[in-house]
Amino acid sequence: ALASHARPEAILDLGMITSNMGLLEVPHVDAPAALVEIAAGVQRSDLPDISDLSMFFVPGLKRLPNRRDAATLASADVLRGDEVEFLGLVQFLDLRGPATFLHFGSHHVAITVDASGRIAQSRSALTDEMLAALSEHTILRDSTHLLPHEDLDLDMTLAELNDARNLGTERALLLVRVGKELAGYDRNEMTSYLIGVLASTDLHLIPIDESSASTLVLYGQSSFSAVLARTLQHVTDAMIITIEDRDLARASAFGSVAVYDPYHDGLGDARYATTSLHPGKP
Repeated sequence: ALASHARPEAILDLGMITSNMGLLEVPHVDAPAALVEIAAGVQRSDLPDISDLSMFFVPGLKRLPNRRDAATLASADVLRGDEVEFLGLVQFLDLRGPATFLHFGSHHVAITVDASGRIAQSRSALTDEMLAALSEHTILRDSTHLLPHEDLDLDMTLAELNDARNLGTERALLLVRVGKELAGYDRNEMTSYLIGVLASTDLHLIPIDESSASTLVLYGQSSFSAVLARTLQHVTDAMIITIEDRDLARASAFGSVAVYDPYHDGLGDARYATTSLHPGKP
């Protein structure tokens, strides 16, 4: 807990607030990138109409192919905000060596860190937006509903995940309506089934066949996290770590402090020049 006399000294801004739709557009840092490079891209701005405190805007990350054509487009990706959570998780878990972090938010994002501790690449998908669109704006609306993760029918979800891989996503999606309207399943079961379809698409984000990804860290929305944790046990030998929501909040704070640290106490470049992704290392 903060001491009663503690006062904030700055505001750290990250995510879409640093995009062209936010308060201040900050150029992306090119991946691969380490903490020192992300911190070097932070821009300070004083906005007295908003706050008397100095505001620090954190850059996102981008990865673009060397040439612009259809064959290389799949290697491109962009992050805004996820990189700070990731930096905090690395420190919170005290991880060493290569790992892949899979974040379940409005977008699902797989972030891979290489053996030297840099963010090597990311792969993002519109998985959760697809869930909202399918359950609210298609014929699946009458077969599904918002489902708290504790009510998830995990067996049904895993069955659908396997069906989606064998039958194809479009066919599996139609079975959500068939199950509710004709086969006697209820909405909880069919919503779980739908989540399984979409979870199957997230498997493409994870470098399962790459030996460099020796650790998989899953965090974010619990429904997708639980499904992928069970599934990945059968398709990879990597160590799987699932982060609880309460720990994720702490990790985000760790990441924010790590990015802001170069400016703390007026140390400027001297501090972030010696900052590492791994706590305790120079």
